[in-house]
Amino acid sequence: MSKSVVTLSFLIFAFLMSPAFVSASVEAWAIAKPEYDIVFPDDQIVDFKIIIQPQDWEAMQDNMRKLYGEPGKPLPRPNPGDKPVAPGFSKEKPMWVNAKIEFNGQTWNNVAVRYKGNSSLMFPWMRGSHKLPFKIDFSKFEKKRKFYGFTELSLSNNFADNTLMREPLAYRLLSDMGLPASHTALYRMTVDYGNGAKDYGIYTSIEVTNDTVVGNFFGEDKGNIYEGDGRGVTLAKGVTIDQIKTAFQKENNKKENDFSDIIGLYNTLHSPDRLARPTAWRADLESRFEVKEFLKWLAMSAVLEHWDTYGNMTHNFYLYNKDGKLHWISWDHNLILGAGFGAPPNNPPKDPPPMPNPAPPPGGGGKPPGSYFKISVTFDRAEVKDKWPLIRFILDDAVYGQEYKNQLKDMKSRYFNAAKIEMDLRHRAKTIKTTVAPGDQNDFEKSVDDLVKKIFEREQKLSEHIQKI
Repeated sequence: MSKSVVTLSFLIFAFLMSPAFVSASVEAWAIAKPEYDIVFPDDQIVDFKIIIQPQDWEAMQDNMRKLYGEPGKPLPRPNPGDKPVAPGFSKEKPMWVNAKIEFNGQTWNNVAVRYKGNSSLMFPWMRGSHKLPFKIDFSKFEKKRKFYGFTELSLSNNFADNTLMREPLAYRLLSDMGLPASHTALYRMTVDYGNGAKDYGIYTSIEVTNDTVVGNFFGEDKGNIYEGDGRGVTLAKGVTIDQIKTAFQKENNKKENDFSDIIGLYNTLHSPDRLARPTAWRADLESRFEVKEFLKWLAMSAVLEHWDTYGNMTHNFYLYNKDGKLHWISWDHNLILGAGFGAPPNNPPKDPPPMPNPAPPPGGGGKPPGSYFKISVTFDRAEVKDKWPLIRFILDDAVYGQEYKNQLKDMKSRYFNAAKIEMDLRHRAKTIKTTVAPGDQNDFEKSVDDLVKKIFEREQKLSEHIQKI
């Protein structure tokens, strides 16, 4: 080989490895359509690293102290006979900081990162744990910049779910049912805030609804996208227009300030026609709201005991206006199927060390803060009162009530097959177990066994309920 050829080869190699070429190659795929196989692989655990400057990290912790107090200080226990102390969820979202992201051999600079969540944020903080959920925004500081076609990621810390499988299970079921559903993946998280990379264990990365879920499912995303969070989302009688506008938080079309779709739904729900002219009322409601999809979701949420959403809590759902009709989109499922307040504390594999001098978690018996809360979800939803008219008024209608019963039957015959779900969970558990420390593997296996047992119990109870209707 001639000297000139060797020299040329070396120059080409040097250029390919240069920052200029790497940057150019990043730009080439950064603006592409979503690459689901890369960002949300279904069959592996991928590495994801967040690098934050020490001063920004300290600012994040100071901001959390402002919102939730000192870490390691839980809610006070109630006296015998007293009501539980209500969680003090902050109305203000945590601050954004600038960070660097490393993933799949590539680096993104100038990325916006903040903490996110309600119970999944507050309770670990009160326990003195570093393992908090994150929100990632790749275009907040650099407009139109993408992450393999995605703009945002929601990184769940799997609070109260030692199996790390409840979120993916719920979204797979939603997808099987033909409902809007986020893609998910398991990420092995490391965070470096100036003292070297720290292993944060396994997180669940969840596709963000207003980023790509809506466009992927509906084929467009021009209509209003709302995230429900606040008292106004109940749509109960007496809720004010201002409360509705505050609680139904617009994720797009903010300049228009048009909430006529939500206000129209509220007015229809409380129309005298509901009782006086039910046929006309149903026609009006169905022109504004996709009722059958909602009933399908309602049946699924009953089977999965999805209590941390509408019907009990004023958050964890989205609405999308497609051609003038609002569609329900489910969100946040880490507390389904027996998790939540009363489940074992969240102690996933390789949990990072706690903050200095944390107070022991309250509740006793290994239960997390708030374990004295007891929340149940019935199949007939009799526990849901008029405060939640989107459920109560719809189920009280004879036609819709029968349709809901049909959806419960469909859950049993078509979607909720315990044996099939167990097979899938056992397969996924084998992959997760490879990340579990040897001393924790028995606990992990027990958590999977408990989840499977709960699934079979729900299937049996669903069968018993169906026999009565």
